[in-house]
Amino acid sequence: MRKKEKSQSKKYGICPKCLECRRLTSHHMYPKRFFGHTQNILYICRECHDEIERILPKHNMLEKSEYKKLHKQWLMEELEVFA
Repeated sequence: MRKKEKSQSKKYGICPKCLECRRLTSHHMYPKRFFGHTQNILYICRECHDEIERILPKHNMLEKSEYKKLHKQWLMEELEVFA
């Protein structure tokens, strides 16, 4: 049995999606159900974590490049306002 990851949640910080100072959680950019534990972790708040989990396909595995592209588009959609 694997030990639980040491830090499931960082203290507080700025979420890169909503830009709010909140408690941050670990989001695996490449789903653990398909890729296992990887080093590609994004620290985001719980609300944004739930949002990206609703967007990502649950039953169909994508190429890693597609997951990267989806995350980039998701992160940047709010930032376009500042351009």
